[in-house]
Amino acid sequence: MSKHSRQSRSSKANGRGSSKQLSKIKNSSKKRKMVDSVDENNQVNNFFEILQLSTANSVSIKLAIQEWKEAINEVDNTKPMAELINFILISSGCQGKISPDIFEEREDINKVLTELQNDSAAGLMDYPIISKQKQFTGNGNSRNTFIGKLRRFWRDWIKEMQYEIMNVDDNWIFDNLKVWIISISSSNFRPFCHTSTVIGLSLGIELCAVANSIQSELTIAERQINKEQAKKKIVQILEIEVKEKFNLKRR
Repeated sequence: MSKHSRQSRSSKANGRGSSKQLSKIKNSSKKRKMVDSVDENNQVNNFFEILQLSTANSVSIKLAIQEWKEAINEVDNTKPMAELINFILISSGCQGKISPDIFEEREDINKVLTELQNDSAAGLMDYPIISKQKQFTGNGNSRNTFIGKLRRFWRDWIKEMQYEIMNVDDNWIFDNLKVWIISISSSNFRPFCHTSTVIGLSLGIELCAVANSIQSELTIAERQINKEQAKKKIVQILEIEVKEKFNLKRR
């Protein structure tokens, strides 16, 4: 075999090797792009921080939700959406977070959750909704426990976002939230499953309350419409009677 042919095959093999390495680098960089560690940029989730500090009668949760609503209605809504999903993850005791790019790339959620689970499982012995730590137990006040404040958060979130949720033409926000909650609650990792199930039930209860409120408003509106229509009919009947009497007098 000639020296040139050996060099040619060697260069091809190196080319294949380098392409594989490049592919691995791309895949790993994509993972880093989609899933990050909280320690990488030392950021604390705004919602999670507020829930640890807020009291039962505090308006800080509602104000935070209103600010978030303003942000989600801007052109780039992926960042606030990632903040909301990361709030669910960190409430589950997760040590990682997702990137806003995940909503554009349409990454497989189950794969992302598996990666987050693997990163969190080793050192996770406790998670907020069952934790006995003071910042989660509310110092003996059942209304100030983390799980109680978590439920109130989603109650206030539904109330603030109810009209956006009812928008059939553009329901991007709730569709993404629903997919993530279903996926997280389907996990075999107890902190994920337990926390997301609590959130899902809270959302379901509040959505039923919103639906009931809308139904009541519709019932009242229908009654008012029926009354107005009845009044119009009475007026029309009276007008006809007046005309008939007038015609009789003229005869």
